[in-house]
Amino acid sequence: MDRKTPLVIMIALLTVSVGAQESAKVSASGLVSRMLGRYSAASSMTGTIRFTQSAQRNSVTIETTLQYEKPSKLYIRQQLRSSEPMTWLVVSDGTQFSYNTPENLPGAANLPRLVEQVKQNDVTLDTRGIYKAAASSIGDRSAPLDIVIGDPDDLKGLTFQWATLEYRGQVLVGDERLDLIAGRWRPYGTAPAHGTYEMYLTPSGELRRYVVVETVGAGPENPTVIEVRSVWDVNLKIDGKVDPALFKVVRQPQ
Repeated sequence: MDRKTPLVIMIALLTVSVGAQESAKVSASGLVSRMLGRYSAASSMTGTIRFTQSAQRNSVTIETTLQYEKPSKLYIRQQLRSSEPMTWLVVSDGTQFSYNTPENLPGAANLPRLVEQVKQNDVTLDTRGIYKAAASSIGDRSAPLDIVIGDPDDLKGLTFQWATLEYRGQVLVGDERLDLIAGRWRPYGTAPAHGTYEMYLTPSGELRRYVVVETVGAGPENPTVIEVRSVWDVNLKIDGKVDPALFKVVRQPQ
């Protein structure tokens, strides 16, 4: 599969998943396709993603530091800011990669970090393959991370979450004027939409903010409806200069 194939697939999925659209919505799919293309073509990435989730009067924050250098060097460090802080780390030096033992495994808290070879049998994992192998071990597996890493299967899942795709014009966020794309959101392709999402893109096609607002509850066992707001503020530089010192495989728990 050449490097252009994932983008071609995504353009087709955007068209099919949204269906027949008026001109404004076609512009929305075009903007999203351009964004995906920019990240797909990147040779390196550096920066941060700040995740804040709030419900009622409670909130939680996870800070992600990300850098990668294709084909197979990756660094993802996530820190939960709370009274009980946690750290997750995925790191590849291009030969080996390590990550936290997934929390769903028995006794995970007492197990050492997992270490794998980048070359597995006849397959050499790239940054996308390493991310997929380790993604279940991190604290915030997010749409922005999926977008900037760019695995085709992950992107396909995202397009199914976007039940509708609409261009809402330009808005001022901080000192930047950004294109706003928004619509109805669902957790997976066949689920009913029970939330909304927003994407804020720079004129050059970079993701600055991603927002999902969903309602939970309102069932027989929980009649109270709660609005959960999840915001990812993205500060990443495409083709940014990486710090080689971070690409060091860490074997001990953090």
